[in-house]
Amino acid sequence: MTACEIVHPSVLDNWESVAREYLGDLQVRLETLNAAPQTEEERRETFQAKRKTVQALIEKMLIGKDRKLAVVFRLDVLSLIEQLELVKTSRAKLVPVNNDAVLTVLAHLA
Repeated sequence: MTACEIVHPSVLDNWESVAREYLGDLQVRLETLNAAPQTEEERRETFQAKRKTVQALIEKMLIGKDRKLAVVFRLDVLSLIEQLELVKTSRAKLVPVNNDAVLTVLAHLA
């Protein structure tokens, strides 16, 4: 599946629960990255893992004049659904939607 295709809308019925499950699992994995590295190699590996995670999840960060952060997260719902094999069990034909099938969520951090 490419980034400009989507499955039958019924397959997306529970995309929110799929996304919440994914983010919960991600949070658990991120907590392991908070452990203090014991060696220089572990430090480099941890840094690279954190860097890749940020690059995968963050679309952009904005700092307002009032010093409040606005973070735009990127969440590829289609990849999540594909990973959970919902697409494989669907007989729906894939149809193009637009050039960007990534759901963007804006979160304001205080």
